[in-house]
Amino acid sequence: MRKPAAGPSSGGVRIAGRVLDRCSAPTRSTSAAGLIRDALQDSESRYRAVYENVSEGIYRSSLDGRQISANPSLVRLNGYDTEAEMLAAVNDIAREWYVDPNRRDMFRNILHDAGRVVDFVSEICRSAAYHRSLLLRCGAREIRSTWHPVICL
Repeated sequence: MRKPAAGPSSGGVRIAGRVLDRCSAPTRSTSAAGLIRDALQDSESRYRAVYENVSEGIYRSSLDGRQISANPSLVRLNGYDTEAEMLAAVNDIAREWYVDPNRRDMFRNILHDAGRVVDFVSEICRSAAYHRSLLLRCGAREIRSTWHPVICL
């Protein structure tokens, strides 16, 4: 005898591509929440692995020019040992990172007008220990929220 396919009409529910049998209401909600939590943790783990191992530098900054986060590649590129060290050292990207502080304003203006920036080239300073600069080609997009138009770059 064939078993019916799992789905809402068969007493099962499909969440994140997995079928959960329905036994009772408390079990269903706990199990569904567990499947969702597992799928979210798996997705976060895969994203974190890419973020930490990609060869390009990735960072987030606030609108006022404070760095919020940086991946290991950007930390190394700028001559720091840790992300915390880099974030503590740079409080104003325009003044402390760009060789020409006006480039940050140009970057923000393009981002504001277009919603994204592609292939923007600037000269940036590395940590004070290196005493030299690098040419940086970057791209960005605005990160928006429902309660604030733009929360970070």
